[in-house]
Amino acid sequence: MFEPDEAKGTLGAGGAADITNGIYRTRKKSNIQNGFYRITIYGFDPGLNTANSMDADIAIFPPYTTELEVTPEKKTIDIDVPPGGGPPSPVKRNPVY
Repeated sequence: MFEPDEAKGTLGAGGAADITNGIYRTRKKSNIQNGFYRITIYGFDPGLNTANSMDADIAIFPPYTTELEVTPEKKTIDIDVPPGGGPPSPVKRNPVY
């Protein structure tokens, strides 16, 4: 999840990207513009669903949040999630469709 950091002057809609095999790509027509963002990475394994939660993925680590600046020069931005993800969080997954 890319959330604009309004406190640093970045306004507008955020965006999201799926991560597959450790790689994410935003769409060329995404809402992510130049500016400062709070990035939250959710680690879920759709292969770990249970019969009681067919539409819910199982978390493989707690959400990890970091901040970064998107600039025209940054065509690739690597985000390293530490082992175990972020600190435990009471926040529930809120998928964007």
